[in-house]
Amino acid sequence: MPRDIAFYRGHDTQVLVNEHPLRRIAFFQPDQPWNWSTSDGRLDLSLSILAHHFNDRRLTAERMQQLTAQTGEEMTAPVTLIYFRAFAKEVISTWGSTWDYTTNDIVCWLIAHHKQRRKE
Repeated sequence: MPRDIAFYRGHDTQVLVNEHPLRRIAFFQPDQPWNWSTSDGRLDLSLSILAHHFNDRRLTAERMQQLTAQTGEEMTAPVTLIYFRAFAKEVISTWGSTWDYTTNDIVCWLIAHHKQRRKE
């Protein structure tokens, strides 16, 4: 069965998915509001969007702390962690104070990302 399309929207310090607040994983900026104009803010937003996209409800800031302390390497963790840094750098860093993105956009980015990695 096809998955429903999620619509992500950001404006100033508010992030919504399908017009509801997106669950925030505040690992890099735990004491700050949403802020995708900084590298740490982009990483938190990337974690949050991709965890939602991959339906990774177990991923929290506390779980991130355990995973990085336990393994010393994020790549052995959930699928969200394989992509979040590249997604923050290649996608979120291009966004202004207001943006819209969908699950279709994420899938297209994942395909392009894999094609580019194969060329390297």
